[in-house]
Amino acid sequence: MPERGFPAEMRARVLGEDAPPPPTEPLSKCLPAYDFAAKRQELEQLTDQPITPGLELGFALYPKVMRDYLAYRKLRGDVSRTDTETFLYGLEPHQEVTVHIELGKSLIVKLAAVGSVLDDVRREVHFELNGQPRRVRVKDHGAEQAGPSKLMADPTQPGQLAALMPGNLWSLPVRNGQEVAADEVLPVVEAMKLETALRAPFAARIVAIHAREGDRLERGQLLMELKAL
Repeated sequence: MPERGFPAEMRARVLGEDAPPPPTEPLSKCLPAYDFAAKRQELEQLTDQPITPGLELGFALYPKVMRDYLAYRKLRGDVSRTDTETFLYGLEPHQEVTVHIELGKSLIVKLAAVGSVLDDVRREVHFELNGQPRRVRVKDHGAEQAGPSKLMADPTQPGQLAALMPGNLWSLPVRNGQEVAADEVLPVVEAMKLETALRAPFAARIVAIHAREGDRLERGQLLMELKAL
């Protein structure tokens, strides 16, 4: 929070005219006490890796994110040993990469070939591990049957409300057919742990809703259609 708080006009615009008065002391004083010992025991049930101060702090600040991370690590292993480009984009045929798994120990991985898509939407991937031929069958997510395409808003139509950024539809406190006032909160979109409330640009009736709570949104995706009153 900036010194002396946020400007009153800005607070009213973001939180609404009926927002409570600004806090006079750090909000952390209102938080319940955090039991590090109990949470450490919970962490020990989620992972077999050493419990570091960084892991404990991350679990205290972002418990769901850390649970997802530890579950992924338990399933996939320590992918932090893989360089970012390989992790994100994979290898091209005949490309070779060295993975340093611990001090003085490295693995040399070379992609040989990728087979065609099988009936179970998997491919056989042929590669060499330290010069020894190996193969593994992996799921090809790009080959899965595509779902229905998402509707995109027409920016020339003021009654079409669009997602301003990629994210998740956090809440939808309105319903189809409901009349809303200008500046009333409609959907709330969450992205990177930040929530953004989309407000009605004018007094209107909601004539169509095209998304549901929990949906993964694309930038520009049509969320709802409004008709001016």
